[in-house]
Amino acid sequence: MPAAPRLAVRVGRYAHARQFKRMRKALRQLKGYAGRIRRDLRRHLQEIPEGGLRDKVLEALWLVGRRLGQGSKSKDKIYSLHEPEVDCISKGKARTLSSERAAFRATPMMGTPWHRRWNKSPS
Repeated sequence: MPAAPRLAVRVGRYAHARQFKRMRKALRQLKGYAGRIRRDLRRHLQEIPEGGLRDKVLEALWLVGRRLGQGSKSKDKIYSLHEPEVDCISKGKARTLSSERAAFRATPMMGTPWHRRWNKSPS
């Protein structure tokens, strides 16, 4: 197995084991690998013939450049290279302009006594 995929697996293991210093070190190494590959592709870009492949390589280079250059507070982050339109919903649920704030809410019924489930008084 090549070094980068092995390192990516290790990042997940470190995060799961809550070893965040090791995880950040491995992430820095991964970013270094990605930067080296990006620089190498930019150097050899003129050797790729015009067409669909070159367009895909240019788009991937642009996405990787944005991903490597973004900070923790930057807007319009890229969370996924294979699907760059993914957004992070950090607070609350996703809302459209036409949706109401809290139209319907599901209430758990398992811990509620039977006579209170349907808002009826016991008879």
